[in-house]
Amino acid sequence: MAGNGGGRPGGGKRSRPARGRPRESFSWEGGPGYQPIDPSAQLPHAPMPGAPPYPAAEALPPTGLRPAVPYSRALAGAAVWAVVALLLVVLFGRPGNAVGWVIQLLWIAICTAGASWPTHQVARKRGWSELWRLALIAFPAFWFLRALTSILTVLLLT
Repeated sequence: MAGNGGGRPGGGKRSRPARGRPRESFSWEGGPGYQPIDPSAQLPHAPMPGAPPYPAAEALPPTGLRPAVPYSRALAGAAVWAVVALLLVVLFGRPGNAVGWVIQLLWIAICTAGASWPTHQVARKRGWSELWRLALIAFPAFWFLRALTSILTVLLLT
């Protein structure tokens, strides 16, 4: 390319590397009509004169992420049924001695802990953290485990 300094802007002079790094060269440099422009020196983009203004930015749709449900809330939902089970033991069960009370309290604690895990899984998936919903979710798991522990108690003590 005769007459324009070897196809390079500025008469064919190479710019110096910035801070010891080699200067990047792009494939379009030196092509017909190429002019080096510093993007930071340019004015911000504006619409064409007479064009309508840009529309206001719309709110983005929700991402589908649900709020985190702490495990303690699921444990509280299962503990509602633990209180009910404890009341039923006090009113109708009447364990005879201290060992019987300890066994019943231990089974109720195990059922509460066991029912809180599936409760937490469902609540986390659905984003529910209301106590009444968590108690409804914990109901079948707690009472299923309670029935199993009651059967196990009868089989072990007889």
